[in-house]
Amino acid sequence: MSQRTHTGLLVGMGLLCVSFVLLSFTTLGDNYALGDGPYYSVMVLATALAALRVATFAPERRAWLFVTLSLGSDLVADGIENAFSLTAPSVADVIWLASYAFMFLALVDLGRLRLGRANRIIWLDGVIAVLTLSALGSALFMPAIVSALPADSLASAATLAYPIADITMLATILVILAMSDWRIDRSWQALIAGIFVWTVGDVVFSYQDAMGTYSGGPVDLTWPLSSLLIAFAAWQPLPEPTRQPSATRRAGSLANVCGFLALVLIVVGNLVSVSEVTFYFSAAALCGLGIRHSLVRRENERLLKVSATDALTGIGSRGKLSTDAVEIERSGRTLTVAIFDLDGFKFYNDSFGHAAGDELLRRLAGRMAGVVGEHGSLYRVGGDEFVALIDQERPASDGLVERIRQATCDRGESFDIQASMGVADFPGEGETVEAAIALADERMYAMKAISRTSARNQVHEALVRSIREREPELAEHTDRVTRLSVAVARRFISDSDQLDVIWRAAQLHDVGKVAIPDSILQKPGPLDEEEVRLMNQHTLIGERIINASPALAPVGRLVRSSHEHWDGSGYPDRLSGTDIPLGSRIILACDALDAMTGERTYCEAIPVEAAFTELERCSGTQFDPDVVAAVIAESGTPVPSPTAN
Repeated sequence: MSQRTHTGLLVGMGLLCVSFVLLSFTTLGDNYALGDGPYYSVMVLATALAALRVATFAPERRAWLFVTLSLGSDLVADGIENAFSLTAPSVADVIWLASYAFMFLALVDLGRLRLGRANRIIWLDGVIAVLTLSALGSALFMPAIVSALPADSLASAATLAYPIADITMLATILVILAMSDWRIDRSWQALIAGIFVWTVGDVVFSYQDAMGTYSGGPVDLTWPLSSLLIAFAAWQPLPEPTRQPSATRRAGSLANVCGFLALVLIVVGNLVSVSEVTFYFSAAALCGLGIRHSLVRRENERLLKVSATDALTGIGSRGKLSTDAVEIERSGRTLTVAIFDLDGFKFYNDSFGHAAGDELLRRLAGRMAGVVGEHGSLYRVGGDEFVALIDQERPASDGLVERIRQATCDRGESFDIQASMGVADFPGEGETVEAAIALADERMYAMKAISRTSARNQVHEALVRSIREREPELAEHTDRVTRLSVAVARRFISDSDQLDVIWRAAQLHDVGKVAIPDSILQKPGPLDEEEVRLMNQHTLIGERIINASPALAPVGRLVRSSHEHWDGSGYPDRLSGTDIPLGSRIILACDALDAMTGERTYCEAIPVEAAFTELERCSGTQFDPDVVAAVIAESGTPVPSPTAN
């Protein structure tokens, strides 16, 4: 349906409502104010509009279907009673009460849409509030009606059912609004107005019927008017669902207040005369409140258990560690605090996937917990970090930390998982358990740094030797490029760590060529298109080889970009300008100079001066102009290699 049609329909409905009210006040009689024809026309129109809403738009379809059934049931009941002149109670009363049931279901469904994913406790809060408000409403409005009715009469029960149902619907609306921050949009404004007018009509009718004074008149205007308002509500957009935390907080507060009010109504009811309906509603509300407290207690126990247990591994969580730390400090126990961090877990996760990584963590956590046993407690405090609190007073606790570390070892065909660890004593080395954990953490990372440095040097040396074994001449070229690259780099930077990375990258910038066939490396003439493509892969291959050692990752980045050009025409990423790492720009220029001045299978060496001229010619296109100037200034000057860290 178009926006224009939608707007026209709403305007038409509004005019119809105004016309209906004006006409009603000028034609009041002993029967329906508008006569049967206009009355039923309005009721049919309202029902048809609600049905059209169900057929036209999918959102909230079920709720408005219940509304349609409610309006339709009311229309059918009116028709049956008028056609057969029935007296209460009759089959018409059954159908009328069904219309209330359908409207109640519609309100519940609309409330569900308004509140979003509310849990069962929130809905129970709503039920408690509805019962309590219904009890209050019956206490205020029912005595006058009840006093006029004959006792133990089925007709009396039928008469009372209508205001009770109305009060329940109004209470339901109030609860939904309370749980959704009292946001009242146009749809709910019209819906509330319609049900309020409906309720006024029912209460006035029930009182007049009980007193024997009902003879039609203005009260008969309320039902078709309420139907139009409800149909109008069906064509208004509903608001977005309320955020769950707000709904939960407000519903819980409302339930407690309503429970207290229900108790007051029961106490007062024993002192003064109130209807039995009030007592039943109040008692049901108190029972609901008792059930609610039971559910809340169970939910809190569940949440406490969940928060104390790591969901993945089943051992203690970080929150459990904090709780236990407080208890340990109060008890004065002496502990060994050990922290463990898995080495190689990221590589394992990246290689085999997160599911395999999770399974590995579960397996290792089980092993560690088995070693800890009754000697202490084990907690998972991070992705691959664990903390063990070991009771020093327990027998056989000596050497336990090392046995826990050994339990983390897991090896396979392409992986090797071990753990770095740090240890501290409580209270000897920390006034609190948290302070001891922090100290153990510092010691662990200090040991990891030493280990990384040693591993970095070992891997670097192994890769350099692989180049020398593969191609001795390539190794000589690499040595010359390295010396010049470091000399040039010192003109730009002074940080020893950065110089170390450039030194390593210069030595390994051609390591990827170990995977290039000799037929391409040693080809005497120009390479064809496919051979060029394969040759250009050597920077990516080199990066992958180097990154097998995480400690050399910065080196791998420089090697990857060692053939990027200043103007963006290089490979593999088409970087340009200062987006290319400085070390890569330096290595490119130094490599080019040595290639031009050294003997190659595919070309003869040229004089150094000619090579300088070529570098200057390509300055600003292939090479960084500042780097070219530094290379020319430094070339030919012997430069010692930096000492690796």
